[in-house]
Amino acid sequence: MMISYICTKPIPNIDELDELYTHSDCMCTSNKTGKSYNFCFPDPHKPGTYGVKFNCSFVDTMKDLKLIGDADNLISLSDSIKNEDDVVFVSAASEDHLDDAMKSLASIREYYLYNKYVLFGLNISLKGIDLLPTDPNFEFRQFNATPYPEYVTNWKRYHFKGLVMAKAMRDFPIIWWIDAHSVMVDSDVIGRTFKEVSDYRLSNGYSPQCLVS
Repeated sequence: MMISYICTKPIPNIDELDELYTHSDCMCTSNKTGKSYNFCFPDPHKPGTYGVKFNCSFVDTMKDLKLIGDADNLISLSDSIKNEDDVVFVSAASEDHLDDAMKSLASIREYYLYNKYVLFGLNISLKGIDLLPTDPNFEFRQFNATPYPEYVTNWKRYHFKGLVMAKAMRDFPIIWWIDAHSVMVDSDVIGRTFKEVSDYRLSNGYSPQCLVS
């Protein structure tokens, strides 16, 4: 369960970490709220190195997805591994991958009968929706791509994936992403993952690995 970041060239005029949080080169202001947010990324493995500022045109989208500002649905990592039943499986599929998604769901149900499973539809037709299961712990949500750039609807490029995850995290603090074509082949996957987090990833010194390109 490793998160990777792509680090870029340092932005100019920032020498200390404290400057990063208030420096004008880093701030983006919301057109809706008037509040400003820091859009620079500090490299945790290279003190004093900061990524180029993210595009300010995305600030209101990020705010809507609760990825910036005060989020009321965040929990600590230690709290997230207390109850396996709280894990919500999340996936997304277009019409041509709907059969794969149903096979993926069936494989999950072999080991986890009652965990919630949310499928985001990528322009699924009414005919496809009619074929979805009546599992009481299954939920279908049609993914609305209209607020986002047109390239998001090029499903083969997977631009939708991060957006779907962010939308799911607004409602469910603990999600387990599973690609539509992936199947679960072993039991106790959640339990083993929780144990790994508990044993190795709760220390203050743990941080995601950074990939430089």
